[in-house]
Amino acid sequence: MAEEAKKVLLVDDDPMVLEIFREYCTLGCIRCETARNGYRALEVFENDLEEFGVIVTDTSPGVIELARRASKKFPLLPIIIATGYQKEDVSEIIQEFRVRLLYKPIDRVTFINAIKDTLTHFAPS
Repeated sequence: MAEEAKKVLLVDDDPMVLEIFREYCTLGCIRCETARNGYRALEVFENDLEEFGVIVTDTSPGVIELARRASKKFPLLPIIIATGYQKEDVSEIIQEFRVRLLYKPIDRVTFINAIKDTLTHFAPS
């Protein structure tokens, strides 16, 4: 039997955006967990460390701490920043971590392809 793909941890402080991203994952047959901010995402992540292959997050409170802890435990764990801000506005997280940027609004195909590509090529085994 083939190994089950890793889950995606989705983080966004906007419940509508979080629900859209969750629905995108469902449509793309991607397993996911959701959290409304970086602090809650830390709890989810630390309870199920080995299950996640990528974190997709906005820049909500606690995200930098989430990225630090996740990177410390899994240095190769990819992080995708889904943001409505310009690159300069998220420069702190870009400089400190290996991240991929997606700019909101994000269509379903772009979102699913970014996750699947990341899970296939960059997620830790």
